[in-house]
Amino acid sequence: MKEPQERFRTLEKFKAAFSGIVSAIRSEVNLRIQLVVFGIVVALGLWFQLDAMEWVAVLLVSGLVLSAEIMNTSIEKLCDVLHPNRDPGIGKVKDLSAGAVLVAALAAAAVGAIVFIPKVWQLIKTFWEK
Repeated sequence: MKEPQERFRTLEKFKAAFSGIVSAIRSEVNLRIQLVVFGIVVALGLWFQLDAMEWVAVLLVSGLVLSAEIMNTSIEKLCDVLHPNRDPGIGKVKDLSAGAVLVAALAAAAVGAIVFIPKVWQLIKTFWEK
């Protein structure tokens, strides 16, 4: 059984992590946009009644994109603190970090297309046949 001190430290770590998420949401427009897109995807998933595996795929890639964006933000902020002036090396680090977000977003778009296009197509066919 965990000692009370250990449980307190674990709780403090969760509070710090949650604080970091809130800070990123407040400061990063791209993260807010991605959260809106995530909300739309969840609404569409509920409307189209995704099966369990579709939900797993959609939620995993959504989490990947949101996590990548938060990591990108932390890398950019760290770079700004370590080297506040323009520097080609720091610029390259920031570009690489942004590239990771792009890769995650493209993967999410591919999964979204695989999951949702057949459902949208079926809906269109249903309306077309009426």
